[in-house]
Amino acid sequence: MKHCHGIGQLILAPIARQQVCSFNARTVQPYDPGNILSCVRVATFKSAVNLRVNPSRVFAAATLAAAAVGASILGSAFPAPTVVGLTPTVTATQFVAAVRDNTTDVIELAGGTYRLGVITLNVDRTRPLVIRPAAGATVVFAGGSQSAFWIGAGGVAGRITIEGLVFDGFTLSTNGIIWLGNCHDITINNIVVRNSTGQAGYSWSLYLSTDGGVSPRNVVANNWTVDGGARTVGGLQIAHTPGAQSVTATGWHVTNASYAIYSGGPASGVNISDWTIDSSGLSNLSVDLVNTAGSIRNVHATNSGSPEILAPMVDAGGNTWR
Repeated sequence: MKHCHGIGQLILAPIARQQVCSFNARTVQPYDPGNILSCVRVATFKSAVNLRVNPSRVFAAATLAAAAVGASILGSAFPAPTVVGLTPTVTATQFVAAVRDNTTDVIELAGGTYRLGVITLNVDRTRPLVIRPAAGATVVFAGGSQSAFWIGAGGVAGRITIEGLVFDGFTLSTNGIIWLGNCHDITINNIVVRNSTGQAGYSWSLYLSTDGGVSPRNVVANNWTVDGGARTVGGLQIAHTPGAQSVTATGWHVTNASYAIYSGGPASGVNISDWTIDSSGLSNLSVDLVNTAGSIRNVHATNSGSPEILAPMVDAGGNTWR
């Protein structure tokens, strides 16, 4: 009896008439030649193929073999990510060093309160990085009188994702809890801002600015929950020349803020959708979009100031103001 040495031989053999009998023990273990495959005669495409098999056993054996091959291929093509864990005892210097390590894929933060002051990230990574809480952890960055993160300040930052953090107790001046300058491909999702105060019209939860004549590009900021501290802290600001490019902000919930959204431009590719705004506004404006190209849709404001949406910004519908 001749043995095949892999499924590929069984599939690719029909050009020449030959006998292929039972799986080799190295392919599927354990196996039973009498029950798994008695004999398969493979002929030319025009000839009959004669089978004497137990179909359920063949299917089970083939499934096991395919799973083993697939696992081997996937394991080599998609290796497990490199994860680094940090705790609340970490210093700002150590935090930045972890971000700079381009062999790291994920930084996981243990639960607790982090008091790090301003973390300046000027790391233009070639390998994307995710900064997130460890599974089931609540991670709080405790505030001071400055920002929590400056990203692209005095350097370039890129390919960094921050998600799932709480920012608590900031006393802001003319800055943002997270400030973006010369950076690209930045994602900041699922953020909570609470118990913070500032200077109305000048203090922001997320501030897209500019640094060294370069503004943020390709920014995603989704699912933020912001309490603006008696209308002293705003939600999202986009400002300064040359202007941010390609910004997506979806699913924000903003209450008690000064401006929920302000963009003085010039900015392009700004897409805002699915916001709820309550009890917010400054000078009777809760949303002020000027010199900004993009679209705004499905934004619902209650007990808040009216919007100013000027061309080239497009009111894409579904917006309500009460």
